[in-house]
Amino acid sequence: MTVLHIQSKTDREGKLQVAVGVPDADVDLVVVVKQDSQENPKTDEEWADAVLSLQGSIKDPSFRRHPQGDFPVRETLR
Repeated sequence: MTVLHIQSKTDREGKLQVAVGVPDADVDLVVVVKQDSQENPKTDEEWADAVLSLQGSIKDPSFRRHPQGDFPVRETLR
């Protein structure tokens, strides 16, 4: 197995050409598309929406927060 890490730019149709260097052979190709965060950074509002959308996303009724134990009383801040 050969792992190729290629950073490239797609054409106007969203296509990308990749040469794998294995002529006339059957191959399995796994593609992970991760958009460069530098190109389209999220706004503060988009981040807030994404975080808030996580609330209630665990549907398993057996999921719960276990007791966290007792913590010592801390010194008060002035």
